[in-house]
Amino acid sequence: MTDSKRTWRDYLSWFVASEFLLFAPLKLYPGPIGDWGSYPDRFARWGYPSWASYVVGATEIVAALLLLSRRTRFGAAVMLCVVLEGAIVTHILAHDPLYQSIAAPVQLTLAIVLALSHWPSDWKAALSSPARSR
Repeated sequence: MTDSKRTWRDYLSWFVASEFLLFAPLKLYPGPIGDWGSYPDRFARWGYPSWASYVVGATEIVAALLLLSRRTRFGAAVMLCVVLEGAIVTHILAHDPLYQSIAAPVQLTLAIVLALSHWPSDWKAALSSPARSR
């Protein structure tokens, strides 16, 4: 298989990346979004500091950008798994309605599939710099 051939993993990575690039910036917007209020206000209501919405939003954007490269997809998928596990626990503890909290488990499932499908066969290669691996 050549390196330029697209696989289902490529398409799934692009789908998840585009989803996070579309919606993660909303966590960086300080104003209200629809009837739900602003994300900083929601984070404060959940018991987190309001600035945590900016950290989570920035982390999701960085992970989405890292998903675009085959070399960094595993790490990006793991980053998303950590963030999404926190989101699921938060929604459960806050007793959020299902329509507000269904996205996180679906996204977590996709991130787990990506992480497992990009699992490094050789950890030494995954941890080396791009210049060394040539």
